[in-house]
Amino acid sequence: MLKRIRRWLSAGIGYFLYVRGVLVLFLWLLFPQETLRRAIEVELERMWPASYWRIDSLAFALPANLMLHDVEGYDRTERNRRLLGIDRITLSLQPMESLRHRRLQAGFKVEMNRGKIDGFLSKVLSKDDVQMKGAFQAINTADLPFWHHALGREVQGIATGRFSLQVQDRTLFSVDADLKVKDGRLGLKRPVLAHSELPFYEITVTLHSRDGELQVKDGVVRSVLFDGRFWGTISPQTHPMLSELDIEGDMEPRSDFFAGVKNTLAFEALHLQLKDKALPFRISGTLMDPGIHFQEYAILFQKLEQELH
Repeated sequence: MLKRIRRWLSAGIGYFLYVRGVLVLFLWLLFPQETLRRAIEVELERMWPASYWRIDSLAFALPANLMLHDVEGYDRTERNRRLLGIDRITLSLQPMESLRHRRLQAGFKVEMNRGKIDGFLSKVLSKDDVQMKGAFQAINTADLPFWHHALGREVQGIATGRFSLQVQDRTLFSVDADLKVKDGRLGLKRPVLAHSELPFYEITVTLHSRDGELQVKDGVVRSVLFDGRFWGTISPQTHPMLSELDIEGDMEPRSDFFAGVKNTLAFEALHLQLKDKALPFRISGTLMDPGIHFQEYAILFQKLEQELH
């Protein structure tokens, strides 16, 4: 009896591997490497019209994995400007589920330097309708040059978190994400008390889309300059970098925040009014050009800025 069960299991497993092997061979014959590679590049360019893409090579592997090696995206207008470089993308195809739902269904793994993203995607082919969810870890923002280019300033740090998003008609329809960025620095468009950048130990935040707005919740900053909290909304625009900010928060400044500030009447007045209270602030403007306002202490900060110049 046990021998029959073993033979049955061996035959079943063998048949399963045979079917998978035939499927991979069928896909490879049906879609030659060069044709499939170019089809994927075109699909990426459809999703990101301002870019063009190059895939160095691709390969199939059992059970139904498609691996893309050395995937690079470039600015369409400045063709030598690299926007993104990925070491390898592995798509774990789900043929039966894809046929049943009439959408591409696949697990995916993205490897970039020492970072990786693991998740699942569902996409209507030849349409800009994508659903994705997953988690990422050890993503170095230095490996995302498109972000620096779009913001027009330096962004450094190691990012970890999880996400769920849906894109319709090339527009971010919904998003939920928890993000943590460690050991980084953020360039400031407008220096604050002569600080042209914000070095930080850690920034954490939760993002959730609701009624067309992106809610920013539970934001925490730990920096050599201050410890702070923030919350608010981001109103998305057609051009993502023009999305409007309405962020509030408060901070507890450290001595380094006031480095270079002389012990003037303005500084003494600020110190006296704050005492043990947190310093409130508001960030407005756009992602590309944000500005910070120190609420009821704005006039005192203007005087401190003038003294520094």
